[in-house]
Amino acid sequence: MHSILDPERGGLSVVEFGDGLPFCPVRCFWTYGGRSGGIRGAHAHRECAQFIVCVSGSCLLEVEDGTQRAEYRLDCPSVGVLIPPMVWATQRLLVPETVLMVFASHGYDPGDYIRSRDEYLGLMGAWQVPLGSVGGGVTH
Repeated sequence: MHSILDPERGGLSVVEFGDGLPFCPVRCFWTYGGRSGGIRGAHAHRECAQFIVCVSGSCLLEVEDGTQRAEYRLDCPSVGVLIPPMVWATQRLLVPETVLMVFASHGYDPGDYIRSRDEYLGLMGAWQVPLGSVGGGVTH
């Protein structure tokens, strides 16, 4: 993802599919209309990777791999964070009407979601994803 800022015309952020992300997105969705303090996510994916951008507003992205935790404040539409498979991610909306756009490596599959924190922590004993791989897609 890269951005261009023109003082008179404003900004333009671009994601070139097949270039700039470690996967070619199959699905894109966005969330909107939430209240300040609202929670999105709070799950992990078995196979799907995601690249998340806060298009408007701000949120706190909390990620963990079962042993380590990290937080990213997303409040600029030219910055995104890569969330690999098997990383628990929660987005806390900091202002009303925050818009989050997500590019996903896979189509929607309910079986790919791990929604129980206890199940997730149990699975992490068999599968470790180093948290250092989270955010590898942070771009400006």
